[in-house]
Amino acid sequence: MTKAKWLACTDPTPMLKVLRDKASDRKLRLFVCACCRRIWHLLEDERSRQAVEAAESFAEGRKGHVELGVAAEAAGVASLAAGAGWLAASAAWQVTLPEISVQREWEADEYSSSALVLHDLWKQGSAAEAAGYAADAVASSAVDGPPARDIPKQIAEATWNRVRASERKRQAQLLRCIFGNASRPAPADPTWRTPTTVSLATAAYEDRNLPSGHLDPDRLAVLSDALEDAGCDSADILAHLRGPGPHVLGCWVVDLILGKERSRWC
Repeated sequence: MTKAKWLACTDPTPMLKVLRDKASDRKLRLFVCACCRRIWHLLEDERSRQAVEAAESFAEGRKGHVELGVAAEAAGVASLAAGAGWLAASAAWQVTLPEISVQREWEADEYSSSALVLHDLWKQGSAAEAAGYAADAVASSAVDGPPARDIPKQIAEATWNRVRASERKRQAQLLRCIFGNASRPAPADPTWRTPTTVSLATAAYEDRNLPSGHLDPDRLAVLSDALEDAGCDSADILAHLRGPGPHVLGCWVVDLILGKERSRWC
């Protein structure tokens, strides 16, 4: 995928294909968490919301596999009892998978039966599938019913398609925030990691706007100025921090400053 196509893409599925065998579990999990925070209002069971929070903590090393498993079990029960809200609840359940992958594409048709075997998805779940559930949940709420049922009116189907496409576009924006430009990794100079920039980057993560999970744009603007003062001349880095966002946990620039991962991908 070229840089132009990556930046213009409005569907995370082909973008995730590009990241196959490159993206870390942490990055993919945080992407799905960000998708789930976009449907926070549709997660009616507190166990589903706690699953997203637990997955974020696990990704950041604040919780272990046992705690993640406890959250997963509770979220699984919540998803099975969710009724019409099963799509949103299933997305929250999948974010607690022991390992998030992009090896499988979203295979279920968007109008398929609601009787999907959740246990099978638990074993073979992927970031693409979980994000698909989240987008379906938004579209479902727009037509006042799960997409698994027959849509009685053509207008309802048109609404479903329009709303789902809009949500997928927003998910693609989240993916770019977390992974940056897949075709051209930005340079990283260790001299940019001063006590000031590291402190500002840490605060950006610790003082997120909840429940959206968005990073404070004012803090990021200050961070960009501090990076520039430290000698950063990367147009990609500075433009990203000063851009409209939204910016979320896992933001590739903040990760870069904090040394969260060896590279942007792994």
